[in-house]
Amino acid sequence: MPRLATLIAPLLVAACATMSPPVANVELENAADGTRTVIRRGADVKVLLDANITTGYQWNSPTDPAPVLSVLGSPAYVAKGDPRLIGGGGFNTFGFRADKPGTVTLVFEFRRPWETGVPPARVLRYEMVVE
Repeated sequence: MPRLATLIAPLLVAACATMSPPVANVELENAADGTRTVIRRGADVKVLLDANITTGYQWNSPTDPAPVLSVLGSPAYVAKGDPRLIGGGGFNTFGFRADKPGTVTLVFEFRRPWETGVPPARVLRYEMVVE
């Protein structure tokens, strides 16, 4: 039996070392596409996605994250620099709160709202696990 314990102990330590603890609040950006994030119940999630409103493209989220997450406020566009400059970039922001334990995938599509039947120019996904 001691031999079995010496074989299993390093595996348990390695498994625990790779598991990250849930975080209180999180901010996700474009580069985090496809990530899995573990958060605590009650945590706030802020998603910041690069955009340029002058191109007509904007991010939207066609998914309903309930009951795992609730939506905080309305999505907003924030200019990075002087908002009076034409062509200046910014980002779309989305806010969520972790309400119940579970898993939900947030999906965001980058598209022009008036173009129907056209696939989005880009799609981002974030898997959120609430503990």
